[in-house]
Amino acid sequence: MGYRAGVVASFMNNTIYGHFENIGHYIKHAYQKNADVYSIVSYIAAKVAMAPAMLYEVKDEKAFRRYKALTSNPTKASLQKADQIRTKAMTEVEGEHPLLKMLNNQVNEEMNASEFKYACAVYRLLTGNTYIHGFAPEAEPDRFVELHILPSQFTHPISAGQYLGVKAYRLDYDINNPIDKANVAHYRYFNPDFSTNNPHIVGQAPLMAASNVVLRSNSGYESSTKAFQNGGKTGVLYEDGNAQLSDTQRDLLQAHIDKKMTGPGNYKQIIAASSKLGWLEIGSSPVDLGILESLVTDLRSLCNVFHVNSALFNDPENKTYNNMQEARKAAITDAVLPELTALRDALNQWLVPG
Repeated sequence: MGYRAGVVASFMNNTIYGHFENIGHYIKHAYQKNADVYSIVSYIAAKVAMAPAMLYEVKDEKAFRRYKALTSNPTKASLQKADQIRTKAMTEVEGEHPLLKMLNNQVNEEMNASEFKYACAVYRLLTGNTYIHGFAPEAEPDRFVELHILPSQFTHPISAGQYLGVKAYRLDYDINNPIDKANVAHYRYFNPDFSTNNPHIVGQAPLMAASNVVLRSNSGYESSTKAFQNGGKTGVLYEDGNAQLSDTQRDLLQAHIDKKMTGPGNYKQIIAASSKLGWLEIGSSPVDLGILESLVTDLRSLCNVFHVNSALFNDPENKTYNNMQEARKAAITDAVLPELTALRDALNQWLVPG
């Protein structure tokens, strides 16, 4: 098992720096509500989860640094070059190492290795941060035997001061028990906001830049769903005569319409009325509003944010066989490998510091 540095964190005069936005919204209103966001994030995370962990011993420090540089910004050419120098840089550790056993089998009692890697990718892709909490037995405090994912929407770094980094972590639902920095691996996307509240110690969520796209996409799906449920009609039904409906009569008519006309089960339903009624159409249909076209545009924007090609997600104008083949290859180098590299570097720095 890897070893961690014995960092002792002070908890005097703690200042907690929370997320600069409600990070939980990216989970609740994007991943759990928007089919496009879920499809993209789960596609990348599923590929990350497939990669096995391997343990190497560095033989040549210079070649190893070159290898890391080539794999940190992967392209077809850089990966080919990295593969050529890999054997010079390091050699694979033989035998069943305890660290590999944990990372490739069961990271804790409730989560296997694939689920762990999947969760790591999902949290960083959605919230900009992944937090991993290590647990060690009392007899061997420097050797983790279990790894647990901390929910990033409820996890907050505790700043050591302006430009001094992080000294501990705290959970919203366990505020009186901060977690030592040494027991947490935190890797994140870069956050350029270096204001006085130190928000840069929390990664920027990719969806922060696409929040309006997600909002519009959600609205488009909701609008088209309501249009289907209401038969595509939006308007006002009124008494087309001299009589004027009372509030009670109007409410009864509305209830009758809701029961007999709305919903997919009442599509093209014919109903009877006891008086002459008029119809005033208001608003526009989803077609007139361009909602369907907007949903495709939003899909492409979300794909751009996550560095994948929309051909992988049923873009109607981008689905030739050649496009699909190239899109799959590009997704590996542009989206999957960067997530794997970030996880690899975080675990190396934390579990096997050199």
